[in-house]
Amino acid sequence: MAAELLQITVGCSYGKCHFCSLHGNAQFQAVPMEHVVEDIEEIAATVRNPKSVMLLSEDPMGLPNSKLIPILKLIREKLPTAKGISGFMTTASVKRKSDEDLREMAQYGPLKATIGAESGWDEALERMEKDHTTQDLLDNLPRLEKAGIKYVLFYLCGMAGRGKCHENALRSAEVFSKLHPAKIFITTMTPFPGTKLREEVLDGSFELAPESEIINEAATFVENLRCETVVVSGHDTNLFRIEGVLPRDGKDLAAMLRWRAENTDDDRHARLRLDMAPM
Repeated sequence: MAAELLQITVGCSYGKCHFCSLHGNAQFQAVPMEHVVEDIEEIAATVRNPKSVMLLSEDPMGLPNSKLIPILKLIREKLPTAKGISGFMTTASVKRKSDEDLREMAQYGPLKATIGAESGWDEALERMEKDHTTQDLLDNLPRLEKAGIKYVLFYLCGMAGRGKCHENALRSAEVFSKLHPAKIFITTMTPFPGTKLREEVLDGSFELAPESEIINEAATFVENLRCETVVVSGHDTNLFRIEGVLPRDGKDLAAMLRWRAENTDDDRHARLRLDMAPM
């Protein structure tokens, strides 16, 4: 059953990633508490036995605990059948919070944070101006686990650019394998209109990887992951679909992806990639 959506922030707490089109130019801020209260009460009045709640928008779990905890308390009070609360959280926000902050959050769980890790290669992270390093991932995501907060990770195929996808996959698999994500979502970097990435692609300062290289990157990534997790590539930016349990299914998934790469028309799909619009 789908989660009930509850918007508690507007904008992104960082807003500099070259590929992101989600936040526009909105300044990061908390939704006024009175609006959040109204929305929670509406869910309680109109939804029979809600099973879970997903906090929106970008980085809602990164709110200071002084603002986040009252919302979590109210969800638990008004929606007692909700068995879980999830939401996006940046690695930088995890880093800013103390262990005590994380434990306090976990008291109102089960909680699940969705982390845009994107890559485990510092060169790729720096090129797209992400606000974390691979060491930040390794230092801070285990703190979530220790506090009792599950997390899922995003991996962004194509982030390193043409000719670098294989190395990005190997380095990322090595880093991700040292973590314990409940799930890994694979997406594909796309130069959506209005993004800095779009400008860089059009002026030639960044060269997108061809689709076959991107699909082979996904194959190398899943084949080399050693953490026990579920991998899914159902996002609309992907021109391939996989789902499986790792490391058990890694080789089979990789073989399927390599077949898909061999049968991909890079020229046709390059035009399709440029024509994609944000959801």
